[in-house]
Amino acid sequence: MMVTMPRFFALALSLWVQISWSTGITATDPYRDQVFASSIAGVRIQTESDPFASPVWELGSSNPPLVLHFDDLDGGYRPFTLRLVACRRDWTPADLFESQVFEGLDRELIQDHRPSFNTLQRYTHYSHPIPSETLRPKISGNFAILVYADQDLEELVLVRRLLVLENRVSVSALVRRAYTAGQGSSHQQLDLELYPGRLVIQQPALDLSLQVMQNGDWNRLQPCPSFPTLLGPQQWTYRGLSDLLFAGGNEYRAVDLRTVRAPGRGIERIIRTVEGYEAWVQTDPTRGTTPHLSQKDLNGRSMVQNFEQRQPHTESEYVWTTFALEPGPGESYPKVYLQIDGGLSACDPALAMEWQSETGLWVKSIYLKQGFYDYQYLTGPEPCSAVALEGTHADTENDYEVLVYYHPPAGMAYDRLVGYTKVNSMGQKSR
Repeated sequence: MMVTMPRFFALALSLWVQISWSTGITATDPYRDQVFASSIAGVRIQTESDPFASPVWELGSSNPPLVLHFDDLDGGYRPFTLRLVACRRDWTPADLFESQVFEGLDRELIQDHRPSFNTLQRYTHYSHPIPSETLRPKISGNFAILVYADQDLEELVLVRRLLVLENRVSVSALVRRAYTAGQGSSHQQLDLELYPGRLVIQQPALDLSLQVMQNGDWNRLQPCPSFPTLLGPQQWTYRGLSDLLFAGGNEYRAVDLRTVRAPGRGIERIIRTVEGYEAWVQTDPTRGTTPHLSQKDLNGRSMVQNFEQRQPHTESEYVWTTFALEPGPGESYPKVYLQIDGGLSACDPALAMEWQSETGLWVKSIYLKQGFYDYQYLTGPEPCSAVALEGTHADTENDYEVLVYYHPPAGMAYDRLVGYTKVNSMGQKSR
């Protein structure tokens, strides 16, 4: 007797075969922010009023939606399709039916597309609200935003992470200098207090999961112990824990490409050629042993903007921008990576720099849309695990985001995001 596969599982299996064939992602791999097509550039997710907004949307709120933006450098029109996938707290796909997750369908065609205007690099700009009128999650948790270049979901071109929050647990966070011997001048200690309110949690160590992220860097997402140091009936305190101890790092470097008519901040020279614009960033020295210099930065973020035109998303040029790092005397690194919020994933091997023995510099050229960019340099065996080579200081200004997940002991097989907060180490308004 022939055994037939249920339609839902057959469809899911077929979809995962398509994703794996085109991108190398398997059903057990966690989703990461990635771009798979060389023609896709300028990827960012933000609100219309805040270019530095974290990818967090509160379930059932009247807050404005997030908006996904990206450019297709091939120009013209393609039927890009956006799909949301519910994930566990480790960003692997959750074992849920579509009807359990969404009020309607889990995908829709991206309708908003506009050609670039008066630019040397022709492109088509696409944008889409998340959630939209017809694509709305009804549960909280982690979601992967998948964009395909077709309506058959066969050509995956990019992935972005999204957090959907149900605000059930109030989170208070404080950043202070570390008290640990030898780390007082280099590290920052994060202390937390959770107030569960009416959410009944019988076993915090089993049912709760805490994660902390520094400066919106998914590669620095740090799991924390779920059991508090002090446990009260309506207040759980996490204080002085080594898992909540972070290297302060250094202030980000910056490059200003908001004008192509003259060199901006950090730019040595910029020229126009027949094929487009090229810019060279001033050669950067390493900072691992230099004193800390406090300066205003965007904590690793960026913004698309130009001074000459009114519509930055469709009237901004793309610039081939060359970065150069000069190691200090006696310094040697096996590999160096450029970390910049330019639309690529921090794990993208395309951000590996090249060593030029004739100049003694690490060099990398990337294609950036006009705007203002924070960046820094990393070193390590591969980009996902690379660490900054910029030095570390307790006085560095950083943003911290705290994620609180709840896994019902007898519920659906997914993790609810029940608490979230964002705090700045200097008490400033977080960007």
